[in-house]
Amino acid sequence: MLKIPSMPLPYPAEFLKLEGLPWSGQIHCGHNPWLLARLVDDLEIVRDENGHEKATWKIRYDPRDIRAKIIALKGKRLTNTPVRGGVSVLK
Repeated sequence: MLKIPSMPLPYPAEFLKLEGLPWSGQIHCGHNPWLLARLVDDLEIVRDENGHEKATWKIRYDPRDIRAKIIALKGKRLTNTPVRGGVSVLK
């Protein structure tokens, strides 16, 4: 069996970071800001009579909405109310 030596990828795919945290809902493919992969629902590809294809989908999660939720959670203060393991909860 032929073994191919592993080489580092020149443009590795990276998860989008929201407020410094990696988010698995979107992946940037290399260093091209327009090339990305995202989780979607209801993906449909339709071919017309000329053979042209059109793809439609519904975005499952919009990064802007997720970022807004993270910022809102960061804005809430931690209380001193202990729960399991002595961890505080958001109020």
